[in-house]
Formats: sequence, structure tokens, C-alpha cells
Amino acid sequence: MAYNKRDLFLTERERKLLDGPAIRVLKAFPEVGDIVFDQKRHFPNVRSALKCVAHRWDAVGSVLGLESDDLKVIERQNHNNVDACLNQMIAKWFAQSKSIDPPTLRKVVGAIATTAGGRNPAHAEEVAEKYADGLNDVPVANMVDSTLLSAECAREVVAALGKEGVESQWEPIGIFLGLNFKRLNAMEGVSEMVVMWLSRSYDTKHFGNPSWQKLVSAVGSKAGAGDIA
Repeated sequence: MAYNKRDLFLTERERKLLDGPAIRVLKAFPEVGDIVFDQKRHFPNVRSALKCVAHRWDAVGSVLGLESDDLKVIERQNHNNVDACLNQMIAKWFAQSKSIDPPTLRKVVGAIATTAGGRNPAHAEEVAEKYADGLNDVPVANMVDSTLLSAECAREVVAALGKEGVESQWEPIGIFLGLNFKRLNAMEGVSEMVVMWLSRSYDTKHFGNPSWQKLVSAVGSKAGAGDIA
């Protein structure tokens, strides 16, 4: 069966980068083109979908439209840490997406499947099938892997805390995460606390690097909201 790229209403960039395996997956799940990710609510969905191809985060990012210079900056800032690079790449993709070129499930599925990207059409098909009927918000308590967080994830972290209703407890949560009490006392709110935590302005040797797992532990601790985690 012949697969015509024109039938999928692909962008010029997608027509150049998506090969046979990617087109076959997109043909099988045409509805993925209508599903748009929201940065505040669906960052974990995108991260979960791309985790299987995290080792090719830069190739996937290139297919998604990130510039080579941006990818090099991400690699340099995260010292080649694959998980942190993946997180920052996704955040950058969301940041540069405009209403005329929204961050859709089709773009993610295509980037996973195509040879120029993730080179994993089987996983791309699984992702398409999983989300073909729509997206569900992922609560912060479900983000329990050890994926490291970068500074560009601040909005997602603040949004997650807000969704769990614990943003007013940012000071005790910050203490649990390892931030200095005096510096916390000089802050004005949760956003400032999150930015400091993600910038690693604390003793990482004893408290570890920022991750969703650390955040969930803090939220679920006696310092935060005990019924969350």
C-alpha cells in the first residue's frame, strides 16, 4: 500500500524528515494530528512518551524543530546527562511552539518513529495507541521516576504543586528539598523557591539533584501534604 505524505497534511519540515516507518504509524493513527499538548498539563505525557528514546534526545529534538545551537547549549548545560537533556529539550520545544505550529501528538509520534529521530516505530505506535483517544492529566504523585529536572522545568514544577494544592506550603517543602531556611525566609513565594531548587543552589551531595522523585517525596513528607504521595 502506498503512503502519500500529502494526505497527512504534514508541514514542509515533516515531509522532509519523516520516512516510511513514521508515515505508516501516522497513517494508522490519523487522529493524533488533532491532539495538542498543553505545556502546563501534559509535560509528563510528552516526557513519558520520549523516555524510551531518551538516548537520542538530540535527534528527536532536531526532528521536532529545535535548532542545532539550542541542542548544543542543552547538552553543555546538563553535562551530557541524558534525562536532564531530554527534559530541557521538551521544555524548549514547548517554549518555541506557536499557535500556528502547536505541539501535537503527531509531531511526537513522528519524531519517535522516523530514522532521523528516535528510530523506534514500534514504540511510536504504542504511544499513538495510548493517547489516540485523548490525554489525561498526570498528577505529580505519579511522576515518581528519578528523571533530573532542569531550570527550564520551573513552570511545570510550580504548576504541579498548584494542582496538588500545596503551593502555600512551599517553605517546608523547600526545607525538605535541601534549601537554606534563611534564604527561604527572604523569598516571596513558591516560584522563587522552585527556581532556586532547580538551580541547585544547595548541598546536592547530601540532598541529591532535582528530580520528580525528590519533589514527590517532599510533597508527601510530614513537611508537606502527607496524603499526596
